[in-house]
Amino acid sequence: MPSIDNIKVLVVEPPNQHYADDMARPNGSLGPTYIVGALRENGIIADYVDGTIGPVDGDFKSTFYNTIEQENGTVRYGMTPDQLAEVISGYDVVATSSTFTLQTRMHFEIASIAKKVASDRGRPILVVSGGVNARALNRHFLANGFDVIALGDGEKTIVEIVEEFCQPNPDFSKIDGIVIKQDDQIVVKPVVSGPAQSNIDHLPYPAWDSLPLQAYRDLGVIWSGARMPGVTFAPFQTSRGCQDKCTFCHISMEKLQTDLLGRIGFLRGFSNERIDEDLKRASDMGISYLYFADDNLFYNKRRLFELAPIFQREDMRYGNPNGVNIRFLFKQDSSGRSVVDTRCPRTWLTRVM
Repeated sequence: MPSIDNIKVLVVEPPNQHYADDMARPNGSLGPTYIVGALRENGIIADYVDGTIGPVDGDFKSTFYNTIEQENGTVRYGMTPDQLAEVISGYDVVATSSTFTLQTRMHFEIASIAKKVASDRGRPILVVSGGVNARALNRHFLANGFDVIALGDGEKTIVEIVEEFCQPNPDFSKIDGIVIKQDDQIVVKPVVSGPAQSNIDHLPYPAWDSLPLQAYRDLGVIWSGARMPGVTFAPFQTSRGCQDKCTFCHISMEKLQTDLLGRIGFLRGFSNERIDEDLKRASDMGISYLYFADDNLFYNKRRLFELAPIFQREDMRYGNPNGVNIRFLFKQDSSGRSVVDTRCPRTWLTRVM
């Protein structure tokens, strides 16, 4: 087994599959940047690869524009299995973050490649996943090559998993907030979240520098699939979870599983000071377009007013793929009718919506 001093972790976002009438887009999701940040903060070597793009010096023709029609009716685009195997061969742990059910098959492909690489070289590769889709389908992930599934916020869990993997006889059942297969039995260790907390400033800074920022700029396609030549984009977050209880939303469903998942779906936010620092760090890296990964960005109108001057920067544009809950942009007049709240900071809102 590798030691904690030389173990290498690769956080992978797989090649994607989409329907024929959909737009191809690079990955560049936020979850992996926090995982890389947490590992590096604990002195663990960690890198990121976007399977739709490939290595930073890669050829887009052999990755992003390499499309294959699949038997399930979707179009696969991104790195080939051989390209992925070559990259994965240099690592001891491979981790993915699975958010979208449509991409489940692609995560299974990563696990299969990692296990084949491990078999060929005669040394194990630990394969880990997390994210809402992996949580929901944890048994399917374990049946398709994954060794450990994280149930809660992954920043602390991934470090514990990697540290345990370095032990002479790893016993992952010691770790809370995971699902593993042990002696042909599924072992579920619920999240132990402790007292409720609304502030998440303790989380590491996202490792945006691990993203292929220059490649995104050269590609000229942002996360939404829109073409924006010369734009360097990255994901951003001011909060996690949501205060609402919409019956159609997975977040609300996860709130009903506090005995298993802890408080992962409940609203928690970064302080204004932390958001300001994150924004400065993004700007210093040359990022000029941020898209919000919040589940409910405008959950509080007062907070919206406070954040407006922080986000009003000439060197930055914004996008919000999760949408904006427009109820926060309105107020009731004296007769009880809903009218536009003219106090809303329109300059910033116009740049987000």
